[in-house]
Amino acid sequence: RIGSGHLGGKAEGLLRLKAQLQATPLDRQRYASLHIRIPCTLIIATDEFDHFMQANKLFTSDLEKLADPAIADRFASGRLPATLSEALRTFLTHADYPLAVRSSSLMEDARQHGYAGLYRSRMLTNDQPDIESRLSCLQSAIKQVYASTFFQDPRAYARRMAHEAGYEKMAVIVQQIIGRRHRDMFFPAVSGVMQSLNFYPLPPQQPEDGVVHLAMGLGTTVVSGERALRFCPRYPLALPHHDSPQAIMANSQRHFYALSMRAGQPTGPQAPQQPIRVHLADVDDTPTMRYLAGTWIAAENRIRDTVQIPGPRVLTFAPLRRHDIIPLAPLLRDLLALGAKALQSPVEMEFCLDIGDLSRERAVFGLLQLRPMAAQPFLAPVSIDRDDLNQAFCVSSRALGNMADEKMHDVVYIKPEAFDPARTREIADQVARLNARFNDGNRRFILVGPGRWGSQDPWLGIPVRWHHISKVGAIVETTDQRLRVEPSQGTHLFRNITAAGIGYFHIIHHPPDRLDWQWLQSLPKSEQTEWVAHVHLPSPILVKVDGRTCQGVMKLMR
Repeated sequence: RIGSGHLGGKAEGLLRLKAQLQATPLDRQRYASLHIRIPCTLIIATDEFDHFMQANKLFTSDLEKLADPAIADRFASGRLPATLSEALRTFLTHADYPLAVRSSSLMEDARQHGYAGLYRSRMLTNDQPDIESRLSCLQSAIKQVYASTFFQDPRAYARRMAHEAGYEKMAVIVQQIIGRRHRDMFFPAVSGVMQSLNFYPLPPQQPEDGVVHLAMGLGTTVVSGERALRFCPRYPLALPHHDSPQAIMANSQRHFYALSMRAGQPTGPQAPQQPIRVHLADVDDTPTMRYLAGTWIAAENRIRDTVQIPGPRVLTFAPLRRHDIIPLAPLLRDLLALGAKALQSPVEMEFCLDIGDLSRERAVFGLLQLRPMAAQPFLAPVSIDRDDLNQAFCVSSRALGNMADEKMHDVVYIKPEAFDPARTREIADQVARLNARFNDGNRRFILVGPGRWGSQDPWLGIPVRWHHISKVGAIVETTDQRLRVEPSQGTHLFRNITAAGIGYFHIIHHPPDRLDWQWLQSLPKSEQTEWVAHVHLPSPILVKVDGRTCQGVMKLMR
């Protein structure tokens, strides 16, 4: 630890997890094949942030007038306190491994307001030949995290949550990245997010059985809403969302994220390394693939749990889910229970797993973050009756929140006939421009579109960021013939939506779910772009979500 100020939400979660692991140790015999640990971590407290701001004359009132790049430039030109720089130099004499530099603000990872993914994180190879170059990169990364305190996304979220932006302070976590090098890349075998509550259980699953989102490589895949495997740790063999080999292949992960260790990359203070996106075929020879993938056998119409035969690889994680090579599912269940005890609430936990030659070494299971799940506002019972269902233009059996709102008059939707999955980034920009129309006053709107809102894979949905949709009151995710994805749950944007009390509707293809596109498209348009339309209704729209049954309806008030 450096500094004497606050440690921030993310760091506090790690410290509570560490204390709970010491108070309630895991069964060593059961998990003898695993080395379970929190990676080596340095915490820079908030008083160092205050010293940096004061010494470089960085004032909140000035920064709020600037765009993100200008803010980043102002912070990059600042100097960290000499005592902090010297402490970082000492740290680097011992830390000779890749590093993740993460935010840990006062507001972050609270139960009522997550601020998940709104601040910057940076990853460093930390392999430069001299310590001054490594120190320069680390200093730059810390300043970028500091700068992101004042970026557009957290400012928009603070306004939505009625928080004072000037109150926010930033601590920083510098954490070892667990993994190993394969050629010129560094990555863990597996990363994931597990949650105590599953909002979309399918029989025999219960909400309290939890849910896990698993991906090969760095955790960027999961938290940014890209393709990952979802399963229940109590029923790890069951994949109810994938009822055929073809469905598994269509929805399986095809790329993963790694840290590039290639020689000759920019190493100056303005070039902290970020994960690169790698196709699975590029690492077919890595030994860890045998623990993660199967092979598609077209002649047999099945996926076999081996990579020792020719054919396309499919990431099913079956060797980890089905076999006892590594007792992953029992460990995840135990850790969820332990985390819930530490925070006295349902929790969300980020983790990674590094697997080498298990005949010679234990696998390493890294606990990266622990935070409370975003609070569900179960303040009052919400009743949805037969009349609501009959009169509704939108019905979802997979709705989240708890609300009865009749103040919204506006719907912004992606035009189905014009939708093009190849243009989702441009569509996100058009949504942002319409969102800005609502900045005056306290108006909210309903946002409707295909795929997974907020996915950073543009082929899975519209890659919006928080400030693009900061005035949304309810979100509808529809399915499209070209975009058939599971509902959001493990992403940063999803956590922020839940914490902000925004109604969330996922529409599936069979009853009782429905969305009356014909009626919606027949309404006069107040404004439209190439891909997005805005309609304003004289009568309010009643939006109801029953948090107990996950049922939601939208209907026009008469």
